Amino acid sequence: MAGDLEQLREKLQLSPAALRRQEAKGAPREPPDVQHPARSRCQLEPLGRDAGATWRGQLRAAERSGSQPAGLERLGRSPPRLGPPTHPDLRAGSPERPRFPPLSPVSRAGSDPGLVPDHCSGPGARSNSEGHLSPPLALRSHVGRLRAQEIRRRRARATEADLGLLNVGGEVGGFQHPLLEPAPQLPAVPSLLLPPDNRPLEPSVLRRLKELFARHDAQCTALHMLHMDCLATRITGVTQEEQRAMGVSSGLELITLPHGHQLRRELLERHRVLALGIAVDLLGCTGTVAERTATLHHIIQLARALRDVAGDLFALSAVMSALQLPQIARLEETWRCLRQNHTESAVAFEKDLKPFVRRLSRGEETSTPGAVAVPFVVPLLGLLEGERLWDDHEDSCESLLRTLGAARDMAAHTGRYQAQAEATLQGFQPTPELLEAFQTEFALRLFWGSKGAEASQAERYEKFDRILTVLSQKLEPARKTET
Repeated sequence: MAGDLEQLREKLQLSPAALRRQEAKGAPREPPDVQHPARSRCQLEPLGRDAGATWRGQLRAAERSGSQPAGLERLGRSPPRLGPPTHPDLRAGSPERPRFPPLSPVSRAGSDPGLVPDHCSGPGARSNSEGHLSPPLALRSHVGRLRAQEIRRRRARATEADLGLLNVGGEVGGFQHPLLEPAPQLPAVPSLLLPPDNRPLEPSVLRRLKELFARHDAQCTALHMLHMDCLATRITGVTQEEQRAMGVSSGLELITLPHGHQLRRELLERHRVLALGIAVDLLGCTGTVAERTATLHHIIQLARALRDVAGDLFALSAVMSALQLPQIARLEETWRCLRQNHTESAVAFEKDLKPFVRRLSRGEETSTPGAVAVPFVVPLLGLLEGERLWDDHEDSCESLLRTLGAARDMAAHTGRYQAQAEATLQGFQPTPELLEAFQTEFALRLFWGSKGAEASQAERYEKFDRILTVLSQKLEPARKTET
């Protein structure tokens, strides 16, 4: 076997002319079971004078058959050389294999890029393992855009179908963009309590309000406040036209959206005027300390009824904000008399109500929809309007995340809040004068007059804060140690 291989190696080193001379002299031929490597792979004819032409023809046939590697030319590599190394075109040291154009410009099956026409060999065309061309890149991009547009159209149709508020009289109306509400104007309807052109803090109106509150207990007053807060926050009493204008079915969801800016401003204004009304009710008692103490006791009972009976956490926070104002917190004689004569109310305020509202402000107390009709939205309102900034304590980030999480849960359960409010107010017979007393517009006219209510918020609250300070100083003059 080793001798046969040696003869084969010597024969491969001979040129075609020397090989013919050796065969003419009767040199022994190669064994029948040993085949030439190039002849076994390409089935070439016996090498002769036209060996180069024959080899080129066989090479083109191999390329058309798809047996050559496809990506070696593009990767900078050459396919393995077939044929005798003595060919002048395939001799060692030759720069590269000669390229031969395809016989036809029509694309054929195969993976060699040389067989692909010029218009299909760009960067956008790509051949797969089966020899078929993939679509160009521009065509695939166009198909992707069409699919994305169809997905968006399907989502828009699904959104319109899911919004039940678009159904009017059994017919599905088209989608309408929510409207940006203008700033509210004071109503022109006549008031039941205020004269047409009233002055700020009209004395006759204040006396009438005191008599009105005295005729109603804490629970009845809490239900009046709940009724007006549900209308102000648009939990109840929202028509289909108003729902279309808002783009949602409840004000609790609207205050979380960008176009709910005006409603957020109105609710922040309402929260402030409710707190100021409680402060005026207490600081307006110019009688004895016992009279102020009775009023303070009634206010604390109102706060407890707002939480336990009405489930109105919005009004509860306003009442507690009023009781913690500096002008009221400094009334030492009044608070001392409360602890002596109404110990239960004093303990409830210090040990129950204050910690509860503090947890609400930090987002640590959850507002269960099954027991709450109006959730505590004040931190969210201040946050979205840029008025609420937490202190630099270590829990500020956690408080922010809890506030945003509570807002998400609130917007997802608006129907449950509405059901709780309607169940609480079922069978309630309100007093029209007391309902008007808890309207935001009424408070604006009462505190700043029919003309002063049109001034800017910063100016109005700055002046009213000085008025509260003067009233507090008259009730209990400042001591020398008090600054």
